[in-house]
Amino acid sequence: MRAWLLLLAACGPKRLPEAAVIGRCDGLMAGAPATAETWAELVTQVQRATLPELDDAEIELVLAHSSSSFLWANVRPSTLLRRRDQRIYRIHYTDDVFDGLSRAGQVAIVAHELEHVRHYTHMRPLRLVGFGLWYVLAPVARYERRTDELPLQAGCGPGLADYRRWQQPRVSPRVARKKRRNYLTPEQIEAWRPGQGAP
Repeated sequence: MRAWLLLLAACGPKRLPEAAVIGRCDGLMAGAPATAETWAELVTQVQRATLPELDDAEIELVLAHSSSSFLWANVRPSTLLRRRDQRIYRIHYTDDVFDGLSRAGQVAIVAHELEHVRHYTHMRPLRLVGFGLWYVLAPVARYERRTDELPLQAGCGPGLADYRRWQQPRVSPRVARKKRRNYLTPEQIEAWRPGQGAP
């Protein structure tokens, strides 16, 4: 059992790679929320504004269905074992994000998911497979809270708080408790200051 736990720990993220450049997304947060027709445009705008190092990454958007998650990122399975620059990365989303979520909330959670994509671009194939196993089986709060730092550093804190408040009543009480445990809460987001790291 101890050996299994050590192996699982080894699959988890080590020190997350620092973004070469973190831009600002706060200039994108005003205005009407994106619709299904303008969603791809919004994602591209957020990527170019916050993480220009992903300019050459192929990212596809996948409409999905889930009652517990509204956006998540991964790698298209058929490209998992390719070189990092030849993979196809995915951001899955449900059409719930077009129902009552502010534009600021959309921008901030897209920035969070793009930060996941950036992490994947730094992983070799076997490391990526191990990370997927670790993510399913191990506690992920520290990792997800550190991933939340990208939208905060990019000026999207108010939007991320909006998203978390919008999300809570749309999931079951059990899932809501898990999300509050794994991600920064609106209160923690609002208390965050540059340079302090994730709580």
